[in-house]
Amino acid sequence: MVRARRIELIDAGGRSRGIWEVRDAGMASLQFLDETGKSRVELADARGSQMLVFREQNGRLRAALVTDSTGMSALHLGDHVKEARVTVGAIAEEDIPSMQPPESWGLALHGPGAFDHYLAAYVKGTPRSGQEETRIVLRRGAGATWTAP
Repeated sequence: MVRARRIELIDAGGRSRGIWEVRDAGMASLQFLDETGKSRVELADARGSQMLVFREQNGRLRAALVTDSTGMSALHLGDHVKEARVTVGAIAEEDIPSMQPPESWGLALHGPGAFDHYLAAYVKGTPRSGQEETRIVLRRGAGATWTAP
């Protein structure tokens, strides 16, 4: 039996290419590093939340599959300009700032720029609560927002 808090995989040149560790905060993670030592793929688990993250060479998020301890999950897809251009699944307030309550299920598409341009279709609430609501929101810069219904 081998017991360790950290295992490092190295290539023929002695460079670290993979790390399997339990961090001080208790997060267990498996990272795959590129030839420069930057994390490009990470699989992690911490306090009931799991994530699978893909990053580009400069560290920017390209894709992430995330679940949390409440049962919410989402797929985030980015591009070379913005970290999250598409979110499918659990949509949080940071994905669509005008949302209340903050957790909903749906699809959010972001234009290039923070929250200036986006299209979102989502369901707020739950059928059991009797407060379920479906919306489509289109925002075109400078706060010009169209919402249906």
